[in-house]
Amino acid sequence: MTPTGSEAKAFLDDQTPDKRQKLIEKLLASPRFARHLANTFSVTLMERRADANVPAAEWDKYLYESFLANKPYDQLVREIIAADGVDPATRPAAKFFLERTAEPNLVTRDVGRIFLGRDLQCAQCHDSPLVNDFVQSEYYGMQAFVVRTVMFNDVAAKKQMLGEKADGDVAFTSVFTKETGFSAPRLPAGAFAEDPLLPIGEEYNVKPTEKTRPVPKYSRRTKLAEIITTTNNPQFNRNLANRLWAMMLGRGIVHPLDLHHSDNPPSHPELLDLLTAEVVAAKYDVKPILRAIALSQTYQRSGELPADWNAASQQAAALLAALDPKQKELSAAIDQSKEVAKQPDTEFDAAKKAASPVRDELLKITAAAVEARKQWDAATDAVAKTDAQITPKTEAAKPLAEIAAKAGEALAKIPNDAELKKATEFFAARATALNNEVAALTKTRETQLAAVKPKQDAFVVADAAINPVREKWNAEKAKLDAAREKAEAAALTIRATNVHKNVVARRITGLKTLAGYNEQVAKASTSQAVLVAKQAEVATSQQALTQAADEAAKTATNAKLAELAPQLTAAQQAAKSDADALAATREQVTQFCTEHFYVAALKPLTPEQLTASTLSATTYIDIQTKNAIAEIDKAAQTAAAANPPVQVVIPPGGR
Repeated sequence: MTPTGSEAKAFLDDQTPDKRQKLIEKLLASPRFARHLANTFSVTLMERRADANVPAAEWDKYLYESFLANKPYDQLVREIIAADGVDPATRPAAKFFLERTAEPNLVTRDVGRIFLGRDLQCAQCHDSPLVNDFVQSEYYGMQAFVVRTVMFNDVAAKKQMLGEKADGDVAFTSVFTKETGFSAPRLPAGAFAEDPLLPIGEEYNVKPTEKTRPVPKYSRRTKLAEIITTTNNPQFNRNLANRLWAMMLGRGIVHPLDLHHSDNPPSHPELLDLLTAEVVAAKYDVKPILRAIALSQTYQRSGELPADWNAASQQAAALLAALDPKQKELSAAIDQSKEVAKQPDTEFDAAKKAASPVRDELLKITAAAVEARKQWDAATDAVAKTDAQITPKTEAAKPLAEIAAKAGEALAKIPNDAELKKATEFFAARATALNNEVAALTKTRETQLAAVKPKQDAFVVADAAINPVREKWNAEKAKLDAAREKAEAAALTIRATNVHKNVVARRITGLKTLAGYNEQVAKASTSQAVLVAKQAEVATSQQALTQAADEAAKTATNAKLAELAPQLTAAQQAAKSDADALAATREQVTQFCTEHFYVAALKPLTPEQLTASTLSATTYIDIQTKNAIAEIDKAAQTAAAANPPVQVVIPPGGR
């Protein structure tokens, strides 16, 4: 945020030693800090998507008020993932899913990269050919959490909302190997979130129809919101720590921010571990983390490289001597780990092949039981619908018959009353017709009721058939889980060693650049000195030529100049080549120092950033935001006035 002129002058004129800390505290306490966080996270979460379902002003207000109230980030994420858009108070949080139309692939990718720092998009159709850590089973483990979420159009409210089915699993086939697989809900490298076993036919709080939003008794999306934000989820914690660092320093400790994997290790693993621990200790309050970063020496470093690199160059050369053998040691360890992993991988493949047909059998027999339950429910519903017709007709026929009888008594006293006679006949006929309809419906009901018991019995048989197959599956699944655990443990060892190796390799590259910098400076200085000397020698010869007294002297001088010409050209080329090499080396040094936060990563503001910063400094954005929030509040008050709550009045002494 660009400070005003008076703010900048006041800071520069302040001579107190704690002026920076006081300024940081002032900025953190400002509502503009909450506004800045809201803007930053809005771009991160929504990436400027269209406002088709939740107006931008409502979303911005939700984020602003969340950060203004110091809402912990884990709570914010839980609200965003779990919100269904039904309750007006929490509807803005549902924007994340609603504006992505709950499309499973889009949501899977964005949940992974935004909240876990893992862009698994390339693992949708096959194991990623670019990132060994990103495998297809991880992608579909994530998708299993959201594949049941659906869009629901509430016609009465004229709004899209989120519903969720109680069934729907994921299976996949690699387009490369044609290998098939399946996955229960699971975070990458985490435990499976198994669904609770509910009786067939009792999975919903609200069953899906064309007019009702499906609400299951168990929500996978709610489970995702719960487990993705638990304190023991290292990926969520590291991702937040890395993004907060990048917010302040211009780049992440892992960069790009959504590519956390062993081939792209942190530039400073220990720093990321420390920052991650602080995120958890702060209970996901982002303010103390940003304060600590702002007060750090790293954040306060200059964007200029030091003029003298002698000490750094010598230190780099010393460090290289220790890192070269370390890299070879780690490469050997990876090769050994890969060899060790072959056996667990083979056993895991065998376990998958053994488990697959049992799972298929369980799915088939479960589907048969579900179908049997549907038929039983349909038969029961048919009886209920017939009962719904019989009851009012029966209740109506009795008073009609009574009316007809009373009318007959009256007609006996005044037999010549044509109107009364007509009414008596009408009521009698209507009562008879209703009784006939009830009799017909009763026969229909008897037929329908007779069909219920066989269908109920068929379901009981089908449901009972599931248990032995489920027990068989549980046994195979236990073997599968054990084999998977061994294979993943071996893979984790390879990844951890690979991270270490890549950290060392990156440092070696940077240290070689640093170590060679002074040498390149000396080489460029030498070639420049040679060029200057040659230029001086040519100038001397040219002056001698103008002062030559006779032809012999001129001839000798011209010969000397001819001899110096190619030497001067060679010196010029050498000087240019060495200067270009020095510039390239300096660029590499600058890049290395920037990536490792030895100097500040200074970047020019984009036109959008400059405009936003200027408008914020003039309070224009604050005014517009305040006006937009006022409009939202006014609309809410108008809606409340149009639909006042029902007042129940209890009379004195009554309940």
